[in-house]
Amino acid sequence: MSHSLTDDTDKTFLQQAVQLAMESVEKGGAPFGALVVHNGKVIARAGNRAKQDCDPTAHAEVAAIRMAGKMLGNAHMPQATLYASCEPCPMCLAATHWARIPRMCLPRLRKLQTAPALPTAILQSSSTVRLTPPGPNSWG
Repeated sequence: MSHSLTDDTDKTFLQQAVQLAMESVEKGGAPFGALVVHNGKVIARAGNRAKQDCDPTAHAEVAAIRMAGKMLGNAHMPQATLYASCEPCPMCLAATHWARIPRMCLPRLRKLQTAPALPTAILQSSSTVRLTPPGPNSWG
């Protein structure tokens, strides 16, 4: 599969991540969504639940990575891609690194001039971040 910035597959998965963010807001959470794709299939999806669960680690990316690990039966996901609705915080970036997920796709959002919030944002294109996984002898 091509990993170009105009790849329709990436755009489709990113739109799903943004939709999860909007659903998170509707449920009283923060506007963040993420999904993990393994071998072309979505294996985990999550919205931010930090406020509802009173858990500062319940970010969408971390929750999706946790679900994906359980689904795969392995904490390491070298064949996966993480799609997130926005740039990750340091904790989510570290979780992605320790899960050995080599690729993360993020949207470039452009707000409409009259748009007050994320739901009216337009997905323009994607940015791909390539991560260097830790070596085989590292912790995690």
